[in-house]
Amino acid sequence: MKFMITYKVIIIFMIVGMSLHSQEKITNLFPQDYMRDSISLKGKWRRLLENGNKEIWKQQKLDKTHKWRNVIIPGYLMNDLSKQKQKQLKHLWIKRVFTLNPKQAKRDIVLKWDGIRYGATVWINEIKIGVKKTISPATFFIPSNVMKPGKNFIVLKITGWGGVQKSKSGYPLIPTGSGIVFWGSKQSYVRNDIRLDFYDNVYLKHILAIPNIKKKIVTMKIRSEVKNEFEDCMLIINVFSEKNNLLVGSHKSSLINFNKNMSKDVALKNIILWSPENPHLYIADLTLQRKGRILDKVRFRFGMRELKIIKGQYELNKTPIKFRGSNLVTEWKYDFFKIKQNRVDYIANEAKLMNLNCFRTHTTLPPTSWVNVGDEYGTMFLAELPILYNTRKFKLSKEEEEIWHENCLEDSKSWITKLWNHPSIVMWVISNESMQDGKWESTTLFDHVKNIDPTRLAFRSGGETGMKDEIQDVHTCWEFTQNQEGNFIKKINKMKLSRIKGKPLGNSEYMNWMGSKKVIIERYLGSVDHPDAPYLQATISMEDTEAMRRAGFDLLLPYMYAHWSKLMNQKKKIPLWRKDFPTPMSASLHSSMAPVLASISLPNRNFLTNQKLKFPIHYINELNKKIVGEITIYITSEDPLFVPIPEVLQAAIYKQEFKYSFKANSIKIKNYKIKLPKQEGIYYVSVVVNRDGTKAVVSQRKIKVFNLDLSIKNLDKIKQIILLGQDANSKKWLKQIGINYKTALPETNQQKEICLIWNISNFIENSSTSIKVLGEFIKKGGKVIILADGDQDEDRKWELNELIKISLKVKKFGRNFRYNEKLIPLFKNIKPEYLYRPNLLINHGISRIVMNVIPPKANKHICKSDDNSPILIDVPHGKGNIMINFMELKSRLLNNKKTYDPMAERLILNFLLR
Repeated sequence: MKFMITYKVIIIFMIVGMSLHSQEKITNLFPQDYMRDSISLKGKWRRLLENGNKEIWKQQKLDKTHKWRNVIIPGYLMNDLSKQKQKQLKHLWIKRVFTLNPKQAKRDIVLKWDGIRYGATVWINEIKIGVKKTISPATFFIPSNVMKPGKNFIVLKITGWGGVQKSKSGYPLIPTGSGIVFWGSKQSYVRNDIRLDFYDNVYLKHILAIPNIKKKIVTMKIRSEVKNEFEDCMLIINVFSEKNNLLVGSHKSSLINFNKNMSKDVALKNIILWSPENPHLYIADLTLQRKGRILDKVRFRFGMRELKIIKGQYELNKTPIKFRGSNLVTEWKYDFFKIKQNRVDYIANEAKLMNLNCFRTHTTLPPTSWVNVGDEYGTMFLAELPILYNTRKFKLSKEEEEIWHENCLEDSKSWITKLWNHPSIVMWVISNESMQDGKWESTTLFDHVKNIDPTRLAFRSGGETGMKDEIQDVHTCWEFTQNQEGNFIKKINKMKLSRIKGKPLGNSEYMNWMGSKKVIIERYLGSVDHPDAPYLQATISMEDTEAMRRAGFDLLLPYMYAHWSKLMNQKKKIPLWRKDFPTPMSASLHSSMAPVLASISLPNRNFLTNQKLKFPIHYINELNKKIVGEITIYITSEDPLFVPIPEVLQAAIYKQEFKYSFKANSIKIKNYKIKLPKQEGIYYVSVVVNRDGTKAVVSQRKIKVFNLDLSIKNLDKIKQIILLGQDANSKKWLKQIGINYKTALPETNQQKEICLIWNISNFIENSSTSIKVLGEFIKKGGKVIILADGDQDEDRKWELNELIKISLKVKKFGRNFRYNEKLIPLFKNIKPEYLYRPNLLINHGISRIVMNVIPPKANKHICKSDDNSPILIDVPHGKGNIMINFMELKSRLLNNKKTYDPMAERLILNFLLR
C-alpha cells in the first residue's frame, strides 16, 4: 500500500512538473544567458560592514562579536544605511556556506557572477580566488585543491563607493554608470546571480552565434579555456526551433588538434528571421565530449537577424526600419518587476500601445530577465555600457586616463560576451554624453567593441560630434524645459541640412524635465494652475517628435518612459488619466510615434477670421508595405487630446474626409486649404488617420483666430503719430492700417501726443531730434513707444541711457507670459492664451534680450520665464510715459508676408491706443 501511494505521488509530481514546465517553459529554461551544469548561490548570505583590514576570509576570525546581518542575494546590500553612509562606506563583506557532493567537488569548477558594484575580491575555503575591479560580470577558474565534498565557505569583500579608486578630481576610474551623478545610487549590490559552473578540463567560455541570412547558416564563434592539454575530442552542435522544438540544423566534427578559438558553421532548414513583428527564437545545444565523456555542455537562445546601415539608413533583415522608443533608467531595481507579467506589460504591451519598438537602457545594461522578454515579445534594446559622463569633464591625468581606459575595455568585454546572443539587443551604446574622450571612444573603444561582437551596431550617445562614429546621434535634453521658443525647430532643420552622408541620424534623449516642474510650467504658461499644465509635455513632445520625423530622423527616444507607463503610475499610486491611456504622454506618443501618420507642418499659429489657411501635410509611412488610410481634417473648438476623443471630433466646426495611399517607407508632402472660422477664438486643427486593425492617430495644432475689426476698433481716435527711426517697413505698415504720421517732434508739444521709435539705431544716426529734446517732449506729457526688438544685438548694449537707464542681458530660455493679469487697456482683446506659442519657427514673439536692471518706477507687463526678465515695460517720466518693448513684433506686421501675425499687430495697436 505504501508503495502504491508513493508511486501515485511520483506520477502526480511528474504530471504537475510537466504542466509547470509547459506553462513556464521560456522562463525556466533560460534564467541565465548560458545554461549549463551549475548550482546557484542565490539566497541568504551574511553581511558585515567594513571592520578594518581584519582577515575576515579566515573562518576562525568569524567570531560572534562581529556585527553580521542577513542579506538576500541578488539585491542591494545597504538598504539599512543612510545615503550618506552608503556614499562613505569603503567596503563590506558577505559570506555563506554551500554544499558540494563528492562528484561535484571532483569536477573542474568556475565561479561566476553577473555584476557586483563596485567590484569584489573572493575567497573560497580561505584561499583567494581572484579580484574583479569593475562592476561587470566576472569569471574565475577555481584551482583543483580548493573545493571539498560537503560544506564549503565563500567570502566576498565588496568595494563600496568610498573605496572605489578615484582620480584627483574625484571621479571613479572604473565605469559606474549613474554612480557619478547625484541621483545615482551609491549602494553596493549583487546583480542577478552568483553561481558555480561545472566542467571537465575544457570550458566553453564564450559562444557567439553569428547569423548569415543569405547563406542560411549560423556561425558559432567559440572561445574555450583548457585546463590540461589533450589531442582530440568531438564537438556536437544541434539547433532547434523553440516554437516547436524541431531540430533544424546540426554539426558534428572531430577535433584532432583542439583549438581554443574556433568557428563552426551550422546550416539551418527553413530559417525564420527574428523581428519585432515575429520574434522567432532558436535554441543552440553545444556538447564537447571525449571518448564518450562529456567535457562541457552549453545551451542558449539566439535569433536569426541582421541589422545593418545601408546608404545611411537602418535595415533589419534587409528591410528598412526606424527606431521609435524611449529610455529605461534602471527600472529593474523595483521588486514588482520580479514578476514576469509585469515586465511583459511594461516593455512589450504598454510600449506597443505607444507605438514604441525599442528602449535604450540608460546608464547600464539590462538584466537577462528583461532581455528575455525582449527576445520573446519583439522589444529591441540599445544596451548602454556604464561609461557615463553626462557632459562632465573628469580632468584625468595621463596616468589616470590609462587606468580608466583599461578598465573601460575590460568592463565592456565582460558585458558584451554575457549578453551578445540575445537578438533583442540590436546596438551597443558605448558611452553617454562624453565631451572629452570622443577620439579614443570612436577609435580604440569602438574597434574593441566591434571586434568582440561584429553582429551589432555601436554608437556613442549624445557625445562630441565629428568623430569616427557609424551613427550620428544627438541629445537635446534642454529643448523642452529651458529652450528658446522656436529654436528647436530651427535646430532640427539645421541638423537635417548638416546630416552626415552614410550615417543614420538619431536623437536618443529629448523631452527631459531638466529642473523643477513647477518652474518649467510657469515658464510656459505663467501658472502651475493653468488648465493646459497636465498636457504641456505631451503637446511639446508631439510637435518635436513629428518635426524630427518629418526631417527624416532614424532613431527617436524621448525621456523617460517610467513617467508615462500605466504599470509604473499604478505602483506609485498616481491616478490614471484615462482607462485606455494612463498619461497624456502615452496618448501623445501613440499618435506621434505611429508608423503611419499624417503630420501637420504649421509654423504659424495666429490667423485672421475667414482666412483660407494653406498648410502642408506630411504623409509618413515607416512600414514596408503600402497602406491605404482614411484621412479626416478637422477644426474643433476643443482639444482632441492626442488620441483623439470622438466627442470632440463629432462637434467639429470643419470636416474634410478622403482616402490616401501611403507609399511604403516614404514621406510625401501635399498642400491643403481650409477656411478658418468666422468667430475669433482658440481652435485646433487636426488630421486624423484611421486604418484597419489600429487605433486612430492624430496630428494636432492649437491655433488662434483674430478678428481684424476688433484690432482696429477705435483706431480713428488716433489722428496722427510721430514716427522716428523709421524705415520702409514702418511706413508700409502705417499705410496698411491707415494711420497718418509725421517724422519730427512738434515745436510746441501737444498734450499726449504719441511718438513711435521704430528703430533705435536709425533714430540715433539719422534723426534731427536729439535725445534731450525727446526727453522734454515726454516730460510735458508725450508718450514714447520704443520698439527695441531686433535692434539690440546680443552684445547687450543699450543706446538710450541718456533718456532712460536700463541694462540688458541675454536669456536663452523661456516663454512669454503676462506679468500682470489685470485687464488693462494694454491687453484689451489679448487673452493670456494668445501669448502661449510652443515650438514655433516664425511668429513666436520671443527675443533673446531681456531687461536686467530697470527703473524702480517701471511697470512690468510681459516677462520672459520669470518675474526678473521683463521684455515689455512702461516708465512714468514727468507728465508722460516711455514704453520699451523687446518682444519680436515689428517684423510680423506686414500682411503680405508669411511672418504676418495679427496678435503682434493687435498688441502694437494697443500700445498706440492705451
